Amino acid sequence: MEKVYYDKLYDSWVKNFALNLENISKEPSSRILSSGNVNQKKPVIVIGKGPSLKEKNHLEKLAKSNFDGKIVCCDGSLITTLKAGVTPEKFPEFFVVSIEGRLGETTKYYDDDIVKKYGSKIKGLFSTVTDSEAVECARKNGIKIHWFHALFDYEEGKKSFNHISALMVRAKNHPKGLPGIQTGGNVGTSSWFVSWQILKSPTIVLIGMNHGW
Repeated sequence: MEKVYYDKLYDSWVKNFALNLENISKEPSSRILSSGNVNQKKPVIVIGKGPSLKEKNHLEKLAKSNFDGKIVCCDGSLITTLKAGVTPEKFPEFFVVSIEGRLGETTKYYDDDIVKKYGSKIKGLFSTVTDSEAVECARKNGIKIHWFHALFDYEEGKKSFNHISALMVRAKNHPKGLPGIQTGGNVGTSSWFVSWQILKSPTIVLIGMNHGW
């Protein structure tokens, strides 16, 4: 899997980082979402895009529930989730996560009128190597961008892209750097990790998480 990722995505990761860097220097670190003004005791429901989401009617059940915790939505489920009535109006602590670096893959997840309607009430957590077009689409629709590093070659030490990009970010208005997370290779496991290590929630519930590989 490591070889597949490097062969197919490495060039895109570097390109996206270069295109995102100016905005990374202007926009907040996801670290601020771990601060004292965030209720860390509340549980999180992570919403994936697996088939069980539809088979079990989980979104409809959630929309009708009295759940008062946080919603962390994978980007691929954002539009479906909002249209099902799971919105930041009903669930004010609403987050969306993106890590995909393949160009043109994820812009469609943010390019919808319903995202524009609720975007200003959604906090986005984006990897520094996320498709820059998708990040810009989310930004235009009002989503507040918060950045983190996706760790994929940190074990290579000072020659790793993770190390080099982290130094560049720290030189550009983030002296303490950005949080770095192991993504698990997909946005679903990334959302779980964000919920645990950035939002600091002690209880995390997973729906629509059907991993076969």
